[in-house]
Amino acid sequence: MIVMLAVGLYMTDFEVYALYPIHKSVGMIVFVTILARVVWRIKQGWAEAGKMIPINGSIAGAAHETLWNHSKRFAIKCLIACGGCA
Repeated sequence: MIVMLAVGLYMTDFEVYALYPIHKSVGMIVFVTILARVVWRIKQGWAEAGKMIPINGSIAGAAHETLWNHSKRFAIKCLIACGGCA
């Protein structure tokens, strides 16, 4: 999906519209694949959570906290960049 975004931006920035049919075809394939995956997941339901040993819970908690902190810092950096603050 990141490649699709990059190709789309490239086409608009440099006005290279010859890539449009490929971009559109790949986008439709990705969309149908994601839609099929969502329908399958809704139909099958979620997998049952297995028993977790304590160390796995600790590692998962630490990873979650790290990702959450990273997300907050990234959002703050974006707000600063958009606001023009130095």
